[in-house]
Order: sequence, then structure tokens, then C-alpha cells
Amino acid sequence: MKIWKTEAKICLPFYKLASSLAFLVILAFIRPVVFAEEIGPAMESPVAFLAAALGADTWAGEITGGRTEILRLSREKEKLRAVLRRYVIQNLWLFGAALAGYGLFYWQRPETLHSEPDGLGLFALYAAAIPVTLLFWSAFSVTVCTLVRSIWPGLALLLAVLVGLTSKAGEELLGNWNLFSYACRDLETGDIRWLYGKGVSLALTAALLLLLPRILRKRG
Repeated sequence: MKIWKTEAKICLPFYKLASSLAFLVILAFIRPVVFAEEIGPAMESPVAFLAAALGADTWAGEITGGRTEILRLSREKEKLRAVLRRYVIQNLWLFGAALAGYGLFYWQRPETLHSEPDGLGLFALYAAAIPVTLLFWSAFSVTVCTLVRSIWPGLALLLAVLVGLTSKAGEELLGNWNLFSYACRDLETGDIRWLYGKGVSLALTAALLLLLPRILRKRG
């Protein structure tokens, strides 16, 4: 338990906690919604970018704080465990913050477009979809920033991929297989084929995490 507390202090300093909460509060105030069904889709891509940014910042902190030198001296298994612990801690924080951010949108008093699912059902749907988004973009962030060994080129690449996937062209090209299929789904129907995109996200996350030991060995 002590090591988990230490890792939490490393990967979640106060400024990251405060900035991520401020980001979600501002999002709830500047992003208008009319219907409750729009809240989850309105949050998915911003939350994905937040996960990528926090992951990249954690990597940058390892460099500026000199902790990468310590990790290099550690055994390979210990290095991997440290990275995975920070990955888990950061995603648990982001998941809790994302759930709280959902509730903030209710200051706008959105109506419910359909009777089914109701407001609680929509929240449950969001709570099931958003962890998949967080897991992928956190893993992608760690992978990209480790490969390029620089935060800004890494963030630029992450942002380019994110914008491409959420663009109209990305929606039309990938459809239900888009990593943001939850946000791009048709709110007027009960079609659940958007789950295909979440399946792709989980598969890619698993692949990135399986590649992580090799990436750390070569570039970490």
C-alpha cells in the first residue's frame, strides 16, 4: 500500500488534480447541451485529450525529475510495474473525475430525449463507455511519448489522431468502428453497434500494454 501512495504522489501532484478538475468544470460551462443524451458524447473526446495530456505530463515529469535514470537502473520487471502502477492510479483518478464532470452538466437542466433509458440509465451507459476511452488514450499517450522521447511532438501526434477520429471524415470513414463510436452514435435510435468501436479500443489497449515491456526496453 505504501508504494501505491508513493506512486500516486509522483503521477498525481496537486497541479494535475487541480487542472483536470478545472478543465471539466470549464467544459461543463462552455459546452451547451439541450438533452441529457448529449452529455456523454460531449465529454468523450475532451476526456480522451485530458487522459493523453496527463499521461504525457507524467512522462515529462519522469525526465525533468530525473526519475528515468532511476528507472533505468531498476530491473526490467520493477520498471514495468512502476509504469503500470502509475497507469492504473492515473486512470482511477480520471474515471472518478469524469463521473463528477458528467454531473456538472446538469446545471444546464437538460431534458431527456427518450423515456428509455432514463437519466440514470444514460449515466450508467457513460460510466461503462468512458473507462475504455481512458484506458486506450492513456496507453497510447505513454507509448507515443516514450517512442518519440519528447512531450510536445508526442502531444501533437496524439492531438492529430484525436482530431482525425472525431472529424466528420473520421466518423463517415470508420462509422461504428471509430474509437469514438460512443460519441458518434445516433442518439435517435437504440442501435448498439457503437460497441464495435469500444471493442477495437480494448483490443488496441491490450496490444499497447503487451508491447510496453519491449518499448521500455528499447526507449524507456
